[in-house]
Parts: sequence; structure tokens; C-alpha cells
Amino acid sequence: MHRRSVRLTSRVRRAIAATSAFVTLAAACGSASTGSGPTSQEFAATLVATAEEFIGDEPGGVDMLVRYQDEVTVAAAGVADAEGTVLEPGRPFRVGSISKTFVATMIMQLVDEDRIDLDAALTTYLPDTSVGAEVTIRQLLSHHSGLANYTDDDSFAVDAVADPRRVFSPVEILGYVRPADSRPVGTFGYANTNYVLLGQVLEAVGGVDLNTALSERITGPLGLTSTYFATPDRRPGAELVGGWSPGLSEGELAAPYDSVASAAWAAGALVTTTSDVLAFLDALVAGDLVSVASFEVMSTIGPEGFGLGLVELPVDDDQLGIGHDGSIPGYTSSMRIDPRTNDALIVFTNNDVLIAGDLGRRILALD
Repeated sequence: MHRRSVRLTSRVRRAIAATSAFVTLAAACGSASTGSGPTSQEFAATLVATAEEFIGDEPGGVDMLVRYQDEVTVAAAGVADAEGTVLEPGRPFRVGSISKTFVATMIMQLVDEDRIDLDAALTTYLPDTSVGAEVTIRQLLSHHSGLANYTDDDSFAVDAVADPRRVFSPVEILGYVRPADSRPVGTFGYANTNYVLLGQVLEAVGGVDLNTALSERITGPLGLTSTYFATPDRRPGAELVGGWSPGLSEGELAAPYDSVASAAWAAGALVTTTSDVLAFLDALVAGDLVSVASFEVMSTIGPEGFGLGLVELPVDDDQLGIGHDGSIPGYTSSMRIDPRTNDALIVFTNNDVLIAGDLGRRILALD
């Protein structure tokens, strides 16, 4: 996406200048550090200053959660909407492809229940599928299906933007997968198509819709109250922060784009908060969501840097962790955790030219 100059209203400029640094600390961070390093409050202030520099003159803001040596710090900077409401930590964001880790986790739960075989062909579970009949579940999870990415199709982009209120079904989404654009099965290529198909598998095998599966398998057991897939029957409310997409909206707050959210579906329609994501990552690493064997399979990283629903990401200058980045018009996201130390970093933005992963790397470089 090309970066464009963005016009800020004077109200938003004043909000950023005067009150962008709303900071709260988790209960674990309420007291000053007894060591020689900076206190939690000092680190939170550093996070805010780093975020403000990162935001610059763009509208929107960032929400950050850092856990280092078991101490959690949360901070936010910028604004949540066109009225200049200060962005407070913990607001729900759209998080794009972080959705994939949640879907992969639910698929692996079905593997643990002996209801899915990772090396079975897709037609075992979707006998009438229009694409990817002989691709395996493992190949879908690891992006080795060779299937074309439907979001790269020009006609999809035209259709999605032409009618922001259009609601796409998974079957309609898969209609944009062009065989001529696909690669040989077994070839790596990141494709949202893979996770739309996995969403269909999840519904077919589990016998419930995507959000019910999420509630029964992840959010309910973990007590997460702010995490769901934005679907036609589960639309975000006023609690969702507004999102700017300069490439679509010429600097104004982006339209809701139900079309894009419905087309993202299992591949990218998740809404969540930084604290919910941390709870999810902790449960995944601890073996509370999938078996130890399944987590090992998910977190085994291939030569392209991908596992099954997880990606290799830096968590320190010389250490690699696991997680996922995401984007959807108006929003970007990044989550990562080091299973060895439990250090974690989660960053959300509500402007899709402010790339959460880029800010994450700046945070990791802080002293």
C-alpha cells in the first residue's frame, strides 16, 4: 500500500498533542522496581514516548502490552476515533491474521480428539469443496497448499471496496481463487485461502459455527470476554476502536467495510484485546488448549519461518519466539511470546500504515 499524506482534524491534533499518553499498569506493575533498572512507570513512559514518535502526524494510535521477567506493562498512545477520544489500553481492535493462530489451535484440538488427521486430504472433511480437494490439513495450516491467495485477486479487491456493506460467504470468497494463479501442492505461499478452508473444516467437523466453536473451545474456558470473529451475526459495537486506512479513505476514518471483514472470516476477522491475546498465548504455551505433542507440532518452524498457525518472530536481540502478525483495513497487529521465558509483546494499531510489527521491533530495541 502506498503511503499517502493524511489530513488530521484540529481536534485530533490537539488530542494527540495534549493527551496521547494514557498509561495504566497491570497489578503486577503497581510498585517500583527494586533493582537497578527502570521502574515500571518509567518503562511505561518510555513505551508511550516511543509510540508517539512512531505515530508522528498520522491519525489513530497504538496499544501495547509487554511482559518481561514476569512483569507486565500496558500503555497506549494516540486516539481511538475521529472525535479524538484518547486511546486507553485494553480497547478491542480488529487484528487480522492473528485470527489464524486461534483457528489453528481449534483445528489441533480436533486432532487431539482424533476427529481430524493432519495428513488427510481436504475432501475427507469437505467432500464438495470447490478448491484444494487433495491438499492436506497440514499443508493448509502451514501454507504449503499451493493455492492462490484470494485477497490478491484484482476482482476481489474491486468487489470488496465497491460495496462496503456487502457480506461475502465462504463459498463466494473461494470463488476468487484462480487455478491459474496457484502453485504446485507442497509449495509454500502465504494465502488467506488456506484458513478460509480451515474455517469450513472446523464448522463441518465440529458441527457448530465459527464463533460458537471459538466460545466453546477457547474464549469460554479461558474466560475471555472481548474476543470473537466479526461476522454478520456478531458485529462489533461501539467498544471497537475506529480504524484509519489512508489507502481506502483518503485520511478520514475508514468505513466499517463489512465486506472486508466478512471476506476475511476465519483468516482474519478476529476482534480482541491485548490482555485476551496474552491469556490465549499463555494457555497455548502451557498446554491448556492443546496437547504437548500438538503444541510441539504447531511451534516447529519450517525453513520459511512458519509452523502451523504460528510464525517465528524475534523476542530479543538474540532470541526467537513464536506468534503472528496481522492486518486488515484500518488495523495492524503483532503478538509474540518466548515459550522458554514467557516474555511476551503484543502491539495493536488502528491505522494500517502504522505497522505493529515495526513498532514491536523498536520496543525490542529499547534498553
